[in-house]
Amino acid sequence: MALNVVMKQFDRDPPINATLQDRNGAVAFAGTEVVKFAMRLPGVTTPKVLAAAAWVSAPNGTVRYSWGATDTNTPGVYHGEFVVLLGTGNYQRFPNSEDITVTITEAASGVLP
Repeated sequence: MALNVVMKQFDRDPPINATLQDRNGAVAFAGTEVVKFAMRLPGVTTPKVLAAAAWVSAPNGTVRYSWGATDTNTPGVYHGEFVVLLGTGNYQRFPNSEDITVTITEAASGVLP
């Protein structure tokens, strides 16, 4: 699930769409599990983003994260992942062998009205 996302500062489209996979392929879920998207700068322990994502198709392991108002306001290269709270109380993170790379490039125009 190598995923590289490039966004302009302050943009909120497109959302991140992903298929949650392990070494055997897509992981099926019931859809009752909570799924979140987390994103942080390297070397920083506090996430820039830790927010609810949505199931597109839980049985197919597909999810979507729609950007919040302040998620892309700071340029940088971030590490991202989807985190699923399983019914057992345990967490499973995707991708589990690498990070989603999110690059936010500086907007030349600043924030537009």
